[in-house]
Amino acid sequence: MLNKVNIEVVRGDKIAFVSNNGEGKSTLTKMIVGEIDFTGEIKLGHQVKMGYYAQNQAEFLDEDLTVLQTIEDAANEDTAGNVRSILGSFLFSNDEVKKKVKVLSGGERARVALCKLLLEPINLLIMDEPTNHLDITSKELLKKALHNYDGSLVVVSHDREFLQGLTDKVYEFKNQNIKEYIGDIDTFLEEKDLENFKQLESSQKDQKNSKQDKSKEQLSYNQQKKQNKDLKKLQNRISKLEKQIATLEQSQKLIDADLAIPEKFTELSQKEGFFKEYEKNQQKLQEMEAEWEKAAVQLEAIK
Repeated sequence: MLNKVNIEVVRGDKIAFVSNNGEGKSTLTKMIVGEIDFTGEIKLGHQVKMGYYAQNQAEFLDEDLTVLQTIEDAANEDTAGNVRSILGSFLFSNDEVKKKVKVLSGGERARVALCKLLLEPINLLIMDEPTNHLDITSKELLKKALHNYDGSLVVVSHDREFLQGLTDKVYEFKNQNIKEYIGDIDTFLEEKDLENFKQLESSQKDQKNSKQDKSKEQLSYNQQKKQNKDLKKLQNRISKLEKQIATLEQSQKLIDADLAIPEKFTELSQKEGFFKEYEKNQQKLQEMEAEWEKAAVQLEAIK
């Protein structure tokens, strides 16, 4: 829950919301876009037009429309004549634009949803974990589009690579309040003397625990023995997961670096099943991170 929060987003700001889970960043985005009730006031400036992209945004597309129909419906007077060109920039060309949304893959649907949103005449864009279900191609397209976006941006994300160089401010949610840091995610983590989001989450939990009452009733010998065994098991599991996550993140990062080189991108994209394998690894990474978080919660409960 947030308390006595007062922030201002000015024209052109690009802001990242970060924190441990449950500190209120997604809640605040839902307040801003009017999805939940709250006590307080949010004021939009003159002629501000807001757009919202949730991590399940692709689910709201009309499955019976084609890709072309979906984007044509979203186009305005300025963009109507360039719909096919715009679709091409999102990797939809030739007969692909005639496909119905219902036959598209998850990554393709996400690209359509992104294209549709960015065609709308908005100057304030709110995004809640936009890369959670994106394949690498869609994620790169989104980041490129946001670099070129001249409106204000507020993005909630745990994806360090996606946030790198994208935002100029970071708002950290902690202890029912928000603290502002100037710079992108790398500057924020450096200032916090952290290497990644996992350390951020751990540090916040440590700070929270240090304020809690440490007194506990004396456990019996058997209870203490079982607790120590469970504690060691969880610690070993967390350590193993951290190593696996670091290895997979490094592997994906090297692939991303190759894909940033046009010649390499062409070579890799022609390999059968390449993007499918990449998406599979991204999903595996998310599952391991979720497992790590679950184990960390269990560990805190035992301590």
